Amino acid sequence: MMNNAFGPKDLYGYYKGMNFYEKRALISLWSEEFLSKAYLEDKDKLNFVFEIVYNKMREAVYLLLDLDESVYSLQDIDEAKDKMLKSKESRIDYYYMKEMYGAFSNINNNKMERWNMHTSSDIGILPDKISLIKASNNSVDMLSVVMEIYDEKGKDYDWDILSKYISYVKRKELNHGIIC
Repeated sequence: MMNNAFGPKDLYGYYKGMNFYEKRALISLWSEEFLSKAYLEDKDKLNFVFEIVYNKMREAVYLLLDLDESVYSLQDIDEAKDKMLKSKESRIDYYYMKEMYGAFSNINNNKMERWNMHTSSDIGILPDKISLIKASNNSVDMLSVVMEIYDEKGKDYDWDILSKYISYVKRKELNHGIIC
């Protein structure tokens, strides 16, 4: 999301009101900031995106899909990785994907990751195979579920940006009297 916010897409209007040259210069700086991981210390940019993520997660839910191997395969192709690996463009695409997919992925092959699986084309999921994931307090919003999982298990890992986001949410909700 940060790359969509501060890169060429300017998906959330961060560069709104700037002229072409100002915007181009800042997008160029963003590329360096992103690839060097300096963005992890840019509080203004983190807070800008964290607020967007916070609002989206309050409105979204997680679904549990009871799938078997007839509807997905770990041998399936991850289209984004496949496109990047076949690209004749600059290797910068490789470095962007490596940062976005993170340490949980092997971007040197085009196979689907367990965390990024999707159903095979033209195969639907029967409604009885879909259920809503709830937090222990019966909240169904994505943020409540993530906060609960993070509080139980999240501190066991080095999540870099997720830990910063969780701190942001806790500060925000403490200041606004919201309870997850």
